Amino acid sequence: QAAPSYPQSTVALEDEAASNEAFLRERAEALDQVESSLRDVNGIFKDLALMIGDQGTQLDQIEVHVASARERAEKAVEEVNRTRKRATRCRKLFLWLLGFSVLFVSLYILVLLS
Repeated sequence: QAAPSYPQSTVALEDEAASNEAFLRERAEALDQVESSLRDVNGIFKDLALMIGDQGTQLDQIEVHVASARERAEKAVEEVNRTRKRATRCRKLFLWLLGFSVLFVSLYILVLLS
């Protein structure tokens, strides 16, 4: 009786071993897929980190350009104000010269007529 049960348990053990081996192969394949997915995700995060770093640099450059533009705009406003003051002074000077010229011509005409 021991002889017939021995081959049956060997077959059962071989079936169980084959089943376990198939399970382990499937498990290994699943782990390989997970590892591959993790590598892909890692690559994506590295790419995102690079893009974020580049965007930070671009934002810094934009900030510098905005500050420069602000300074130039302030200087332009100052220059416009100075030009306006000069124009006002020139206009006053012109009017004074015109007035003196009219007065001088009027006096000259009066002297000639008298």
